[in-house]
Amino acid sequence: PIGRDRSREVFKMFDVNNDEQLSLFEFKSVMMLLFSNVLLRVLVQWMLTILIVPMISQKIVHDIESGLNATWIFITELDEHTSLANSIEIAVESVRDYLLSFGWINASFSFLWNLIPVSVLNTIPITLCSILLASVVVPWIIFKIDDTFQWIADRLSPDDDKKEN
Repeated sequence: PIGRDRSREVFKMFDVNNDEQLSLFEFKSVMMLLFSNVLLRVLVQWMLTILIVPMISQKIVHDIESGLNATWIFITELDEHTSLANSIEIAVESVRDYLLSFGWINASFSFLWNLIPVSVLNTIPITLCSILLASVVVPWIIFKIDDTFQWIADRLSPDDDKKEN
């Protein structure tokens, strides 16, 4: 939202005759600018949060899954006698053996994992991606909208007309 100092600046910009009072026309211009700023911010925030963020999240998760599947297919189709295949197999086996060496952690994890419904587990990647996008991208876009309205206000400022005359 616009701050007190910025509000005063906007009111001064639209005070054509500098009498520190706004005429009806000046007041309508200020209100139109401020209302359009708020309305567009609300519309963009809702549109991004409800429509765009979930769609982008699904696309990101799908691309990650496709990349992982392609990597898995590549690894499984490697010739067993290549050094790369042997290195990958040894690394995977050592990680598996290390994780299995913690039997009580493995049992606890398996118990907790089985308590969570599969439908919930399937939504975790999209939920995490949506949270990230909604907490980073949406505020950034809203700040850019504010900058756009500031630019419009600066262009429409009656002070510019007075300077030219």
